[in-house]
Amino acid sequence: MTSVRKLSRIILICREAEQLAEFYIRAFGFVHVEDSPKSDLDFAELIGFANGQVRFKSLRLGNQVISLAETQPPGRSYPKDVPNWDPRFQHFAIVASDMAAAYANLQAVPNWTPISIDGPQVLPPSSGRVTAFKFRDPEGHPLELLAFPRGATPAHWEVKSGSLCLGIDHSAISVTDTSRSVAFYSRLRLARTASTLNVGPEQEKARQSSRSGCRGDGSGNPNASRPSRRTVMLSRKIRSSRALDK
Repeated sequence: MTSVRKLSRIILICREAEQLAEFYIRAFGFVHVEDSPKSDLDFAELIGFANGQVRFKSLRLGNQVISLAETQPPGRSYPKDVPNWDPRFQHFAIVASDMAAAYANLQAVPNWTPISIDGPQVLPPSSGRVTAFKFRDPEGHPLELLAFPRGATPAHWEVKSGSLCLGIDHSAISVTDTSRSVAFYSRLRLARTASTLNVGPEQEKARQSSRSGCRGDGSGNPNASRPSRRTVMLSRKIRSSRALDK
């Protein structure tokens, strides 16, 4: 039976890898790792792109790596205005050592768009009292800045690096059936480590877009209600993914 040892990297399909890499370097302090000079034919076939070309640009933040996969011919952009409980929605969270400073640095970099309203939000005790801010990179991929409260930072993020951003804490996917998804990932030897119910005004602000047409239930009605979301954390040695549902 297949057993997952760890998550190796996060791959973002993109149209302009060079420009997107510059954003991640300036906004969060990622560093360049390597480029793939030739098209990765195996990956192209894996994603059903056998007749196209895919080249990678890899970046590192702390101990985590992301790969920007530029396709030729270019694919479609990440879908706009997808509610974050839609199964197409996935994001990863970048840990900030100082949320105020990290948010100010992000504001100085152009071309990203907010998802959260009113800036970073301190979430309630049921969500660990973390401070969170969700947004999209210049090509539309959802991201999150995350800061832990003083005295409650996980040991593996207690680092003295002097950097505003330390690494990637988790990747989150939205699912329609938590039990079914947990059963699937359990077969890959990921273990369920925690569950939370994400409700309240702070959660609403953290996951709601400030742009018209992307509020409430995704219908364009800013007064429409959102479903609460249950978060299930799964890990293999270190926390690696979260499965979310309504």
